[in-house]
Amino acid sequence: MSVITKVHSLRGDVSKAIDYIINDEKTEPWLIGTNYGVVPEYVGMYWKNKWKEEGYRGDTVGYHFIQSFDDPDLKPEQIYELANEWIEGCTKGKHDYVIAVHKNTNHTHAHIIVNPVNRETKKGWSIYYKKELKEFRKINDQICEKYGLEILPPSEKVQSNSWWKFQNRSKGDTDMEVIRKAIDYVVPRVKDYDDFKLYLNKIGFEVEDGSTVERDSNDLIDRYKNYRFNVNVKMINTELSNGEYYFVRIPYSKEWMLIDRENTKWNDRGDALECQIDFTKTYNIYNSNGDKVVEYDRDGINIASVWENMDKESKGRQGLRIKPPYRSRFRRCKKIINPENESLDYSLEGILSRIKNNGCYVTDLEIEDVIKNDKLDSNKQKDIRNTFYDNAEIKTAFNQSPLYRMNKKEKYYFYKTKDIQEKLDMIAKRKESFENVGSLDEMKKLKRDIHRELVKCNSRIREIELSFEEIQIQRMEGILEMTDAEVSNLIDDDLSHLKKEAFKLKHQYSDITNKIKNAEKDKDKFR
Repeated sequence: MSVITKVHSLRGDVSKAIDYIINDEKTEPWLIGTNYGVVPEYVGMYWKNKWKEEGYRGDTVGYHFIQSFDDPDLKPEQIYELANEWIEGCTKGKHDYVIAVHKNTNHTHAHIIVNPVNRETKKGWSIYYKKELKEFRKINDQICEKYGLEILPPSEKVQSNSWWKFQNRSKGDTDMEVIRKAIDYVVPRVKDYDDFKLYLNKIGFEVEDGSTVERDSNDLIDRYKNYRFNVNVKMINTELSNGEYYFVRIPYSKEWMLIDRENTKWNDRGDALECQIDFTKTYNIYNSNGDKVVEYDRDGINIASVWENMDKESKGRQGLRIKPPYRSRFRRCKKIINPENESLDYSLEGILSRIKNNGCYVTDLEIEDVIKNDKLDSNKQKDIRNTFYDNAEIKTAFNQSPLYRMNKKEKYYFYKTKDIQEKLDMIAKRKESFENVGSLDEMKKLKRDIHRELVKCNSRIREIELSFEEIQIQRMEGILEMTDAEVSNLIDDDLSHLKKEAFKLKHQYSDITNKIKNAEKDKDKFR
């Protein structure tokens, strides 16, 4: 049986999307092909050159199709031929495309990227999904019947989705659902609990159960790069704090450290400071008066472990708790309920019992390879996790991703540039030269502030652009629920607005620099 699991438009760099589907770790050279005599590795470059020649200026750089098969008797080579015949029918032979059959997951499937420009008319293809998906399905069913393959039965009645159903479909799996599906997939495939815990840690989950499992350096970096913890107001010395840093006492000690205000915010009650710190760095430790460094460059991970132990003791957390990748909270597994089998126990004792009785005496080879891989960088980890999500049928949503939360910063830069502009306007109203001379120190401080915000804004833009590449990959694999409208909002609105704020900051920096130069010249006149 063949199923069309995904059709969506692509934005950004089509070459990177093509490189992803023809990756030799997911497919084989004889399972990759094009319909226009161009080597697959150079198709993206060829398309982009043709678009320049033909004057194509559309935002859509391609359409991505996934055709999945669940017939165990079908060979990958046959799937390639079926996919090729199907996409020829969908495009009516008027569009270029690249096909790659992936066999790195539990179900073999074909990825197809179609050039949006019609070879004959030179116009862009705008897919009207509501109408054309039915036509794509019809062509798919005709090919299945032609080769004696089973087809899906037609739906009895087409009903429009209610708003509630649409909202829930676009949300993706909740934290509890992600953890449940991960546990259900891994438990039957491992020989013991240590392999279960190590594997989840390796692919980006955080597992806490009161015991310790040795972590490699990459695990520690992922864990403590953006470590979150709370600081009680009583542990902050407000007199020794300044505009840039809080002076904070380290728990269970008389030692103090500085925490950047940019990485903190007060909770709603105002009695605790919520912090997100990069503890992979080193920090200077001060005495209680703040006038002496008692230790230079202390390992940040050692400092983080103090807060970690205090957090566990204060909240009395026990049992198995898991935090999915990119999420901010641990979840207690004993509260998980499987809607299909409510008798399944997800507590620590339940997991141990299920592993003991799973009949698995040797851990699955793919899981074993991941556990033993000591050179697992962040990109490889993301790739393995994407495959795992696909196999475990885990779905995430764009509004659950770190990139979505990152874009909230756009509002911060809008108000920051507005505030800076008001200060610049105030300085500009001072008509007398000697008034600007008296504000020279104020202007220099403002220049430093603008430069700092400009660096942060440009860094945020680069982070969004890099994260968008990962979003595209997850979307192509069908493990991320993100609509074309959300992609458009991200590129056309969020990222575009952020670049505008960066442009404003550059202009403000130039403006204040000129004012300082003029004020310094006037300063010499008034001597």
